[in-house]
Amino acid sequence: MRTPTPSEFSFTQREKTMPGRKNKAIKLNNEGNVMYRNEMFDVAVECYTKAIELNPGNSSFYGNRGQAYFRRFMYEEAVNDALMAVKLDPGFWKGFIRAGKGMLKLGRLEEAEAYFMEVKKYTTEDEEAVTVAEYELEGLAILKEKVDWVHVKFASREYYSATEAILAIEESIPQSYELKMILCECNYQRKQYSSVLKTTSAMKKDFHLTSEQHQNVVTIEMKAFAALSSARLGGGVVEGDLYELLGVGKDATAEEISVSYTSLALKYHPERQTVYVSDREKEDLTKKFLTVTQAFIILSDDTLKALYDHGYPTDVILSDDIDLPATFCGILPPPSPTFPQYLTYKLKQATFWACSPLTATATCPVWFPFCVRNAVTTPGWVEEIKHKLLSHKRDNMLEAALAAEHRKKA
Repeated sequence: MRTPTPSEFSFTQREKTMPGRKNKAIKLNNEGNVMYRNEMFDVAVECYTKAIELNPGNSSFYGNRGQAYFRRFMYEEAVNDALMAVKLDPGFWKGFIRAGKGMLKLGRLEEAEAYFMEVKKYTTEDEEAVTVAEYELEGLAILKEKVDWVHVKFASREYYSATEAILAIEESIPQSYELKMILCECNYQRKQYSSVLKTTSAMKKDFHLTSEQHQNVVTIEMKAFAALSSARLGGGVVEGDLYELLGVGKDATAEEISVSYTSLALKYHPERQTVYVSDREKEDLTKKFLTVTQAFIILSDDTLKALYDHGYPTDVILSDDIDLPATFCGILPPPSPTFPQYLTYKLKQATFWACSPLTATATCPVWFPFCVRNAVTTPGWVEEIKHKLLSHKRDNMLEAALAAEHRKKA
């Protein structure tokens, strides 16, 4: 049988008058329950909202609407309604449980725990309430461990493992700003730029972001867009001062750099021109677009920006090549090392290559089984090793530059 819509509800004349407001609200609430059972959650929310407007003092209306919001994945609204239900009816302990579940979905685990504990605090004699609260707290403790594991993997630059760990708990914590930002950064480092753009688009649509959070989302989104455009159109060596290319100062904030790049990207993108451009003009626009894009990729990353500020050329900064001798023997300081520094570096490299075969042979029983086991059990293991070596290489580059500056000042 077809379920009627709110516009088809009929009310008697008495229900339309002031004395009939409560009855009308009850009827709307009941219709909302029908809609909820038929999984028409948008219509259910509309019914409950109208019921609340007629009788705002009824806690069950807020509780019902909160449940409908929860099923619509609108967790902030679900939490607010659950807490309002508790405010109107202090004995409604399920409101705290629902608020805790909503906070859990938002990734605000400490607040979720606080609401679950409220149930145990105020309903110690209600066996059902305590049992439900303890069950939710046990599940929360397991989730906390998994979230901590994500942070461990991300901090150790194991981006593949961190991504897999986030995806494993995504259903339990679908709207955590912190985890989604980590996921974006992991996918960016893994060059999964389309995944970053998909995630940021969903965050801007579904999340209740503060102005600062929104700007952070836009920044990582523009970084992914820039990298994806550079990969598709082809990059190159950037000539000129990167700050001047973007029209910002050396003390510019991440937001200022992002805003400036957005404006220039729209201006120069060859496929977003509102007027006809010739092939020659399109080629010039592409070159300008790639130039500001490469500048943004460097200046929007703290490590790459620091390397640029210390004199490294852009092609060296953006290079993904793994130089094993450089990784283990250090990096020559830019822009031009002294002769003793150069000689010391070459001696380190010679020692590295001379000792490598002997060291590899002697330690084979240790590293070979380790490599085989990880290659089988962790699909992204090789990828993670590359990321760690690349990060270590850039850390060495920055350390060499800082050491050179220190010696120069001394």
